[in-house]
Amino acid sequence: MIIIDAIKAANSLVNIVPILGGSHFRKDYEDSIKLVEYLVEHDPDNPLIDMLCTKIDEYKNNAPKFNIFNEKINKCDDAIAVLRTLIDQYNLNTTDFQNELDSRSYISRI
Repeated sequence: MIIIDAIKAANSLVNIVPILGGSHFRKDYEDSIKLVEYLVEHDPDNPLIDMLCTKIDEYKNNAPKFNIFNEKINKCDDAIAVLRTLIDQYNLNTTDFQNELDSRSYISRI
């Protein structure tokens, strides 16, 4: 019967990949990230990717280790975050944006 087989398969999968069962251990989180990276490269259509990504997001949003980071991200203006990322990745500084952003106070917030 499909129900019994599905339950057995799900239980086996949770034993192999504990984060799918709600594990809160850092090692299970890290192992899940490695598994997603492998699957994306070698089996990108595998439905396990979506399941793992959902659980990884839950872990990152709820793990005490990420609380300070999550609070900072939630308070951050998205536009400023994008500009900071561009500045970091392309070794720019705020004067590179003066023509695009007229407001000195906005540039200084970056």
